[in-house]
Formats: sequence, structure tokens, C-alpha cells
Amino acid sequence: MKFDQDPEAGSGGDSMFVKLKDGESIEGTLAGEVRTFYAVFDETKRKSVEVPKSDANGKFRFKINLIVQKGDGYVVKILEQGAQIYKQFKEMSSEGYNMERTVVKIKRKGEKLETEYFVMAVPNKIVSDETFALFKELDLNKLD
Repeated sequence: MKFDQDPEAGSGGDSMFVKLKDGESIEGTLAGEVRTFYAVFDETKRKSVEVPKSDANGKFRFKINLIVQKGDGYVVKILEQGAQIYKQFKEMSSEGYNMERTVVKIKRKGEKLETEYFVMAVPNKIVSDETFALFKELDLNKLD
């Protein structure tokens, strides 16, 4: 029996999203396609709302699946971020990193408007063929 995830459903839906606080980090491997869009923060809804690229207040955002280790297995989370991390991933990719086989560490430093994110390849951690085969069996989250 299999149930599909519904990110709009009820409480706890945010658990599929990567959320980091000041000083926290996460390691994982990117999976699937990147979804890019523009968004503004809606104060009344307390969340980002998609807008057309032409919206002067819209900020670049992207979503991608991130496979992270949990105990002896793996879980798929959604990483939603802005241009700062996107540019770092783009640079890694252009430098020849195979982003589906590279374990990346994402670290947050700071709070609110003083927040910086750092992305780095984890030294000596490349996804093996065996682990990559396991990743291919995982259900990725819908990013729309």
C-alpha cells in the first residue's frame, strides 16, 4: 500500500522541508530537476507566494529534492532557497561536480536579514553506485 505525500495537507506538512536555524547544517545529495520561480512574502499568510517574474517585488527562489540520511536509511526533503545557494550550486556544477553524486553540506549562519548560507562538497563523500541505485528507488517530492 502506498500513499502519495500532499504538502498542502494539515499540520506537519513542513517536515518535508529543510529548515535550518542559526549555526545548523545539513548534509545531503541533490535529486531530480530544479524548479525555479519568483515569490514575495505574504505577511497575512506568513509564507511565500509565487508571483510572475515581472513582479518588481518578486525574489528568485528554487526548490529541489535533497536526499538525507536518517538512521540506516534515507529520506527525501525539499530544499527551498534563493539566489545565494542557487549560485553556489551552479558554480559547483560548472566546476565539474556531479551534483547527483556529490554529498553537499549546507550551513546557515545568522538570523533574519543577516543570514548567510554556505554550500560545500563534503570531503571524501561521493555517492557510491550501490547507494545511487537506492536513491533511484526513492519517491521524490512534487515541487509545484
